[in-house]
Amino acid sequence: MRVLITGSGRAIGAATAIELSRRGHHVVATARDVSLLDDLDVAQRLALDVTDDGSVDAALAQAGELDAIDDPTTALRVPVGADAEMIL
Repeated sequence: MRVLITGSGRAIGAATAIELSRRGHHVVATARDVSLLDDLDVAQRLALDVTDDGSVDAALAQAGELDAIDDPTTALRVPVGADAEMIL
């Protein structure tokens, strides 16, 4: 499963990225400060500010096809279609 996780630089977002990656999922880790993601063993690292629509659009475009979006920040509001399901 290819999963984008918001707020992966700290706390629950980082823990979620680590655990899903450990379980074999392809994790797209995101954070406002992408340098916070340097130590994560994930498939992709992207800058993402969930309060900025342009940043959200750019990150989703760079991430490509996703199976799920995990938003522990609960700030991201993305229309969920056939390519992604929201996990909260």
